[in-house]
Amino acid sequence: MDASNMWVCRGRVLTLTQPVVMGILNVTPDSFSDGGQHFGLDRALEHGRQLFEDGAVILDIGGESTRPGFTPIDVDEEMSRVIPVVKAMREAFPDRFISVDTMKSSVAEAAIEAGADIINDVSGLADPRMLDVARTTGAGLVLMQGYSVHVGYPRAVQPGKLGSWVVTELKQLVEETVRRGVPEQNLVVDPGFGFGKRHAENAEVLRAVPELAAACRQPILIGGSRKHFLSGMYPEEGGDAVSASVRFAMDAYRLGGKIFRVHDVVETCTALAIPLE
Repeated sequence: MDASNMWVCRGRVLTLTQPVVMGILNVTPDSFSDGGQHFGLDRALEHGRQLFEDGAVILDIGGESTRPGFTPIDVDEEMSRVIPVVKAMREAFPDRFISVDTMKSSVAEAAIEAGADIINDVSGLADPRMLDVARTTGAGLVLMQGYSVHVGYPRAVQPGKLGSWVVTELKQLVEETVRRGVPEQNLVVDPGFGFGKRHAENAEVLRAVPELAAACRQPILIGGSRKHFLSGMYPEEGGDAVSASVRFAMDAYRLGGKIFRVHDVVETCTALAIPLE
């Protein structure tokens, strides 16, 4: 099987010959779109079950918001939010794929011990120990262009060159990660939509997805769901965040995206013609 059509996560193979939806479960009080809605174990479990029933193949559980201007939380607080949910979802869905959305290696390690299969690290391995956790556990690892989270990207990047810059940065990150012992089949790349980029800049990065697919053998994860830049990219949707998110996913799929991290699972599955079980 072509490397871009598979993802190995703790020894299990996730086949990507058709688009795969990753449902977002934010167990935070302050995420930009759904902060507080699923905060607390009972509400989190109810929503997680619904996301799987709606067609999500992966559940991405996060306990720390990365919205613009987010305030970091300490390890203990993040663990208290995330680990009980991971444990409970693993017990309820032993065969499904569970991801932990974290920038902290200790949270990732605890989540894997609790049953998670995947580490979704939007910081681009800012925590130097994260790579060791991925290597020793065999977890699937999402590599994002991590400048986006903490300092944006260098404004010295020339107009029209941002897409190529993201491709170069991610290619180098993948090469370094593989060199340090993480198998390439365990990796997925995320070009990092949003995170301070203007809508025209996100459109430029979107247009670079085919270049990214050619430069890296890894599948591409697309994460733009309900983000503010979509209203500028799709003004004809009249500010409807769900419709704009679905349009974005469809455009990204046509350009080579494989995995779609979304809030609105049913709408995305329908638009991408993903058969529901």
